[in-house]
Amino acid sequence: CNAIPAVASPTATDNCDSAVTIAFNETTTPGACPDAYTITRTWTATDNCSNTDVQSQVITVVDTTDPVLAGIPADVTAECNAIPAVASPTATDNCDSDVTISFNETTTPGACPDAYTITRTWTATDNCNNTDVQAQVITVVDTNAPELTGNAYTGTSGTNACLVDAASLFSFDTGSALLGYTDNCTSNLRVALTNTEILGDDCAWEVKYTYSVIDECDNELTNQTYSHTGSDQTAPILTVPANITLECDEDTSPAMAGNATATDNCDDSATVTYRDEYCFGTEGSVNLSANEAGNTFEFDISELPIEYDANDIESLALDFTANQSVGN
Repeated sequence: CNAIPAVASPTATDNCDSAVTIAFNETTTPGACPDAYTITRTWTATDNCSNTDVQSQVITVVDTTDPVLAGIPADVTAECNAIPAVASPTATDNCDSDVTISFNETTTPGACPDAYTITRTWTATDNCNNTDVQAQVITVVDTNAPELTGNAYTGTSGTNACLVDAASLFSFDTGSALLGYTDNCTSNLRVALTNTEILGDDCAWEVKYTYSVIDECDNELTNQTYSHTGSDQTAPILTVPANITLECDEDTSPAMAGNATATDNCDDSATVTYRDEYCFGTEGSVNLSANEAGNTFEFDISELPIEYDANDIESLALDFTANQSVGN
């Protein structure tokens, strides 16, 4: 269709007429498509006496050449969050100036939801249905593990409990463990608990979970942790002997006066210690006037237990009462 020969210029001779007239006519007969048709070129030679010679040329025009696509991207491997945009190729044709380009995209599943193959196919078609088909294959992969991009769950603190009960108070919380984690391809993450540790003692304990965060293509972020912490914050309960009265020279040790016992929610062998405190002395009154401030006065301490003397006294508790009727 792009190589139709030019119209010829035939000549004519005649036995009598030296100036034969030549007439030309061209007709086109449509074919199966716009660029496939038949051209009939007819020349008629006529002499002075209207004698004629008619001859024709038939040109069968065909279009067997495919259009040509340009701008088809090369095959590529891309991360699932970086798939290239669809290209806009062009097409040229030897006959058709307005080639039709169609596009189709298919996806072939791979080994995991975020690993698959995209096939993008462009078809250029001219007026006679000659085609050029070209494709780009995009191999989509997911090679990136999830990341911590927000605030991770850190567990709880300040729980009042014994070490032996700590583990039973909590269980691994997959929903909380996923807080703060994102992935470049999917929001469907899962966790796998890899270790549980019970650390410390009753005074300060920790339940520590170690886990991995995994995406749909089994990319794994390992060694993630959160912990619950606490301690024994409950005081023991002390049971003391009943009050008794003893002579001043009698034995006041627990063997005589009775032993105290203690129970505790965490400690089966709570330690009980004791200390004897004595309250003894005399009461008296001393008048001090304003001009006697800073002077000293003496008072007596009596009734010391028999096993003590004055050198055993470490401190004194004194109570003073001012008599405002006398002075200050």
